[in-house]
Amino acid sequence: MVGDLIGLLGFENITGIDLSDEMLKVADAKGVYSELRTMRLGDDLDFADDRFAATLIVGALTPGHAPASCLYELVRVTRPGGPVIFSVRVDNGSDAPFRPVIEELESRGQWRFAEQTPEMTMMPLSEPDKCHRVCVYVVS
Repeated sequence: MVGDLIGLLGFENITGIDLSDEMLKVADAKGVYSELRTMRLGDDLDFADDRFAATLIVGALTPGHAPASCLYELVRVTRPGGPVIFSVRVDNGSDAPFRPVIEELESRGQWRFAEQTPEMTMMPLSEPDKCHRVCVYVVS
C-alpha cells in the first residue's frame, strides 16, 4: 500500500525489500518498484553505504517483526541529509526495545530528530487497539 502511495506522489527509482517472496510478488504487480529484493530487517542489508536518498519503513517496528537493531542498517544505507522515516508501534510500551537504539543513534550524532506524529490507530478496522507513531530522523 505504501509503494502505491509513493508512486502516486511521483517518486521514482523505488527499491523494496521483504522477507516474503510472496509479498514481493504482490509488490511487483503494482509496477511502482524499480528493484525488489528478498532481505530480512535485522540482518546486514545487501546495499552499499549511503545508497538511498531516503528510507521508509512501515509496519515492521512492532513486536515479533523487525528488531531494533535494523535501525543501524537503515542509517548506514541512507545518505547524509536523507530522512529515515518509520512507523513504530507504541501501545502498551511496544516501542520500548526501539527507544534505546533511537536515542543511541541520536547521541552518537548519526541522525537527528526531525518530527513525529501523535499516536494514531493505523488500522482502525482490523487493529483498533494498536497505536503507532510515525517518526522522521535525518542522517548526519
